[in-house]
Amino acid sequence: MRTLSSALFPIHRFTKHQYTSYVVHRVQLSLLCAGRSLFPLPRSCAALFPSGLFRFRADLPQLEYRLRTCGELCSGLFSSAYPTTSGPLGETIKLHSFPSIDSADTDRKRVIIGHIISTKANSPLVTDDAMDYPKDWKTNYQLTPNVGHNEDGQTVCLHSLCVHPNFARKGLGSILLQSYVQRIKDSGVGSRIALICRDRYIPFYEKAGFKKIGPSKCQYGGGNWVDMVLDFEDSGDDGWEY
Repeated sequence: MRTLSSALFPIHRFTKHQYTSYVVHRVQLSLLCAGRSLFPLPRSCAALFPSGLFRFRADLPQLEYRLRTCGELCSGLFSSAYPTTSGPLGETIKLHSFPSIDSADTDRKRVIIGHIISTKANSPLVTDDAMDYPKDWKTNYQLTPNVGHNEDGQTVCLHSLCVHPNFARKGLGSILLQSYVQRIKDSGVGSRIALICRDRYIPFYEKAGFKKIGPSKCQYGGGNWVDMVLDFEDSGDDGWEY
């Protein structure tokens, strides 16, 4: 697995321990979506950010499903600091509850400042079924359900790319996305990455290699989305046409 890193904040995959920890610590899961998202977040979101432009609150059951069933498709941007640290990191730690790095240094906190959350689908584009999740997944788990993550799918559906507002406009979203695209391509887990976004974010994804397909049929959150896809040239032809 190849990763990129910035001078300040290393990028890592979610390990099984990490993403299970965030599911258990509901505050951490809330923070996964407590930022400026470039993707549609659950309709139940309702937290006001300092910018006054975005209102989100994490749909915890949906996040838990995605992190537990396909955490290997998710990535996080992490750092660590003490509450006394100056700047955005220290300010963030003072406002929220974060787990300690280890038991020997309980004052130093692990901070997640950005994330990508994805699933796989058996369609070339993001659909309403791909955005959904099976409500009985804990008692009736299936590898290829009608909705949600499809283990046999060749399309990685990128549902959420988010950076904490305290660290916005520093290029971290681009770094996180570039690293993620490279990791998914190198791993061979899919033939493409697909997403839906608003018109204003099209240039951002085009710079990362995504192609605009056109208006999406997905009606999640009221619709009016744009389909975008990044096909991996060396993944072979799996018969899909856009």
